[in-house]
Amino acid sequence: MLKSRVFVSNYAGHDISNAFHYTSLPREKAQVYITEGSINIFNSSRLIYDIKLKLQDSEPEDFLLFSGNGFIFGLVLSMWLEKHGKANLLLYHQGDKRYCLRYITQKEMQ
Repeated sequence: MLKSRVFVSNYAGHDISNAFHYTSLPREKAQVYITEGSINIFNSSRLIYDIKLKLQDSEPEDFLLFSGNGFIFGLVLSMWLEKHGKANLLLYHQGDKRYCLRYITQKEMQ
């Protein structure tokens, strides 16, 4: 089991607890909320700045959990792939009621 963290694109209070079975770290050490709650997506300069700060100590083995606004996730994924070249995505499967791991590389996006 990895000691990777789970970076959440936008945490809004919903239950994401089953995403943490992908890491051996306790949740309080594993969770990183890139943004929280309602975000002004029209102040993109500030949003980009805030996202960069949160991603600066991310590692390629960490997980990226899609949650919330698609625009925010688009920015996060773009910056993540620019930094690491790959992403370990945790996507919620509505039918199974759990997060599923998917991989994507920057090369696939070209």
